Amino acid sequence: MRKIFLIFFISLLIISCSTLKPKATGDETEIITYVDSLLYSQIERDLKFVFHRLIYTPQPESLFAIKPEFQIYSIDKLKYRKNLMFVSTLDDKSDIGLYILNMLDPASKELVQKDSAYIFIKNDLWSKGQIVLILIAKDKETLLKHLRKDRNEIYIYFRDEFFRREMNAIISEGHNKKDIEKYLLEKYNWKIFVQHDYYIAKDSAQEKFVWLRRRTPEDMERFIFVHWIDSVYDPYKFFNQVWIANKRNEITKKILQNNTR
Repeated sequence: MRKIFLIFFISLLIISCSTLKPKATGDETEIITYVDSLLYSQIERDLKFVFHRLIYTPQPESLFAIKPEFQIYSIDKLKYRKNLMFVSTLDDKSDIGLYILNMLDPASKELVQKDSAYIFIKNDLWSKGQIVLILIAKDKETLLKHLRKDRNEIYIYFRDEFFRREMNAIISEGHNKKDIEKYLLEKYNWKIFVQHDYYIAKDSAQEKFVWLRRRTPEDMERFIFVHWIDSVYDPYKFFNQVWIANKRNEITKKILQNNTR
């Protein structure tokens, strides 16, 4: 099985040794990308194919957006952003290419030259809650090969960090209804995280159903339906997509038609 080496090289460790780091700033969905303009023109389509993926909320949106930076001197201003990516090749002699090359120690450069490594990651490098990813290959053709072959693996690094930040923000002190969580645990012996602005709209032990409801000043309403059943012999066969869809339709038809705002 092919392995990707994740190396926290010496130069990065020296830069990041300070414990007095500010909190990362900027948009959660922006990936500030330092890359030479010529190289970017050659890989732009493939790079965007990695990160510009549609999700439906319900309208189609992209979770991430590449924000290219073609001048390395802006790093002093942007190095505290939440998402930073450096893209280059070993034969890139541009200012950005040389800057990225100087971030690698000799052992890392050798791994890149052998095509044994192309991704290097550091969390909290210049600021807390930050992810910095270096994507480098020995030449443009090898870089394109990895962008196309390993697009999911590259994407996951930023996606997982995005969800980690979101979860930390949601479960931070004061953002959940501990009284509701405790009530449901004691009554039904299951637990769910309840965001601070949700309340119980319906609670039926007979129907084995709990409806958590949320209203905002903008009148945007959100629901969480919880339904449970007695244990079954083979849950993996029982809980298939057809059963789940049918049960969802049954519950929503019954609840939403019998309740008004």
